Amino acid sequence: MLLFLVNALCNSNYIVIFNTDDNENYKSVYARNLDRTVRYFSNSDSIVNTTVNGYIANLSRATAKKLRNDSSVRLVEKDKEFGIFKVADKIDVFIEEEIFLEEKKISEPWNLGRISGTPKYIAPKSAGEGVTVYVLDTGIEKDHREFKGRARMGLNLVENSPDTDENGHGTHVSGIIAGETVGVARKSELVGVKVLDKKGFGVISRVILGLDYVIREHAKKLEDFKLNLLLNQRNDTFFLRALGQVVENAKYPKTVVNMSVGGLRSKAMEFTIDYANKLGIHFSVAAGNDHDDACEYSPGSSPKVINVGASDMKNKAAFFSNFGICVDVFAPGVDIYSAWIKNTYRINSGTSMASPHVAGVMALFLSEKIYAPDDLFNQIVNDSELVVEPENNPYDNIPDSNTLLPLLSTKKLLGRIQEKSEIVEKL
Repeated sequence: MLLFLVNALCNSNYIVIFNTDDNENYKSVYARNLDRTVRYFSNSDSIVNTTVNGYIANLSRATAKKLRNDSSVRLVEKDKEFGIFKVADKIDVFIEEEIFLEEKKISEPWNLGRISGTPKYIAPKSAGEGVTVYVLDTGIEKDHREFKGRARMGLNLVENSPDTDENGHGTHVSGIIAGETVGVARKSELVGVKVLDKKGFGVISRVILGLDYVIREHAKKLEDFKLNLLLNQRNDTFFLRALGQVVENAKYPKTVVNMSVGGLRSKAMEFTIDYANKLGIHFSVAAGNDHDDACEYSPGSSPKVINVGASDMKNKAAFFSNFGICVDVFAPGVDIYSAWIKNTYRINSGTSMASPHVAGVMALFLSEKIYAPDDLFNQIVNDSELVVEPENNPYDNIPDSNTLLPLLSTKKLLGRIQEKSEIVEKL
């Protein structure tokens, strides 16, 4: 797909997505539908060609209406705010280095052992190796000691901001995914995609451009592998083996996206996620902290993501977590201990903390086996542990809420790996 980003002097920003992948066709639509002022102020430097089939531009309401009536246009959506889901509580605590080191001697974060079903966290030896997890958030403090050289800033879409995390949210999320001592998949690679500013605010168009970057990176991994294949094709054995791997990886490279961000439902966001998902990209997203129907918020409204609600230490749905048929699984999201900016640590709560647990578990699965997104979705949901909610749970008073809470669990994954190892040993 192709996306134009246009900067001009007009009324509002709009996201325009076409019905076709034919370059000449939608370039024609682009030319005939833009306002005269947009055409005048646009130049080669203000148009960015990317993989998404459409453009983002400042348009008048009249032009937006004209585009909506064009048969070549799939949708026209006014840009909306997107950001960190807030939790109204006072449980956030900064933890300095000395306190952390002392605590580490006593125990590890409660949430890790909870997902493996053991007093101390257990993960497969592969631990997410070979998997790249993209974190669309406030950026990442790549030099934090938790990441040990496995993190980088991939793209910064926030103007006039440094290529790092000024807020802390993105670093906290990244620590849960792949931190050396506080993370789920401790050998996976982390890539920060900065789509939110230091206050945690952003817009949907910026997030879509972030997803566009992930799609490009995803495609580049395959191209790099093909190049390596061509350079080594003299070795017939290697060539045949690698050729089979290319065919498999072409469908499902090991790319995971975590989105602990959100806003009101967006069809443009849903379309972009659907496109990326068809390319084999896996998504874990936060359900939201408004104690509301999760279907009303993006990116969780997309059927192509694992939408994650938050659970607490008592295996109850957190009081703030969104709920409903659009929530696929619950993961620890209360009092979660993870990395923070300035090489420190912090305890945070929210579905923002729940989603990276699933992203980390996705990396664990993918380091063991290649999965299509739909297959991995079903495997993680089917492996979840169904827990009966207490009678005093407020969710019981909500129509159509489930009494059985599906909690994220790696127990079955670990069991399958152990069984496989035992079979190998017997052989």
